This record gives sequence, C-alpha cells and structure tokens, in this order.
Amino acid sequence: MNAEPQVTAARVSTKRPPAGEVIDISIVIPVYNESDSLRPFRHMLSTALESITQSVEIIFCDDGSEDGSATLLDEFAASDPRICVVHCRNPAKLGCGDCPDGRGRPERSGGHPRPDGQAG
Repeated sequence: MNAEPQVTAARVSTKRPPAGEVIDISIVIPVYNESDSLRPFRHMLSTALESITQSVEIIFCDDGSEDGSATLLDEFAASDPRICVVHCRNPAKLGCGDCPDGRGRPERSGGHPRPDGQAG
C-alpha cells in the first residue's frame, strides 16, 4: 500500500490585514498532541507580543495531532487574525515537494496572506 502524504487546511478565518500590509515577524510553532499546553502557551505568547510594534503572524503547524489540538488551533485562528493553522496529516512522509500548492509548502488557513500579497 502506497500511503501518500495528505495535507489538509480548512479556512477558519477570513480576517485579513489592510491591502499592502507586510508581515514583519512570522512565528512558526510545530504542534503534536499538545492540547493541555496550548491555552497557557497562547496566553504567554500573547503577553510577550504585547510590546511588539511590528506586524506579527503566528503559524501553528499541527503535525497530525490526535488529542483535540487541531480543533483548539482552529478556535485560536477563528478568534485572532494573526494566527494561521496548517493541518498536516502523515507528516513523517511530508516533504517540500509533496505540498499541494506547488511552491514547496502546505496551504495555510486563517490569518494573513503571504508578504508578497498572494493567497497563502
């Protein structure tokens, strides 16, 4: 059986920054079965970012969690326009060439578009 990597990303937020806004800082956070620590982590991260004046995007990469982490991350993205969530399934076999957008990365959901203005 040839198990092909699957990347899924459901849009959970339609909030977008004003046209032409560039993202200054991208924070990428891998997540795997972290449902117990996600809320405290998000609170600590939000507190740390309060003094940041640059524009920020937070990209959570769910690596196939089975404990409810994915649902929690989607809730975060729905309530915070800075947050994007990438849901990867079968991440052990996911390589850059396997990403569905043809640019070497999975599709993103929620949050900001890429700095070049293209859909993420």
